[in-house]
Order: sequence, then structure tokens, then C-alpha cells
Amino acid sequence: MTLLSIYRRIRALRRGPIRPNERMDFNAIAMNNTITISRACAECSFWNPLEEGHGECRRHAPQTVAFEVDDEVKFESVFPVTAGDDWCGDFEKKD
Repeated sequence: MTLLSIYRRIRALRRGPIRPNERMDFNAIAMNNTITISRACAECSFWNPLEEGHGECRRHAPQTVAFEVDDEVKFESVFPVTAGDDWCGDFEKKD
């Protein structure tokens, strides 16, 4: 199996572009059509799950968000909400 055929197989399985921080297990892909992806938010020590497939990234301080309620501007501090399969460059594996 050539590297090009493995790449095409990965694209077909994922149905989209490969993210730069993903680490693929090429042997598993060649053997049983599965992809091993590490560095996803759901596997990060900074991620706090909220509901099915989504959670808060607590890597940095919460961000202040301004919104209007009844002609009055309100402010709230929130952590960014991400999907469990999202990723970023600050990933740290859970212990």
C-alpha cells in the first residue's frame, strides 16, 4: 500500500480535510479501516464536559461577553464551548 493510497483512504473515511495536529495510526487504517485520533478536546485535561459531545475549554481564563437584554447591556464571563472532537495547540493529555 502506497502512502498516496493511505492518504486517499483517510480522506474517504473522514470525509473532510485532515487537521494539522491529528496523529494517525496508519497501520490500523491499513488493517481495519479505523482512524486513531489523539489530541481531541474530549481527551484534554483542560476540557470540562457539559452535555453530549460538548464542553468548556478551561485552558485560559473565561472570556467576557457583552449582550443586550431589554435595552440594557449585560456582561457575563464564559469559557469557550467546544465539541469533543475539536482540537487546538494547547492540548495536554488527561492523566
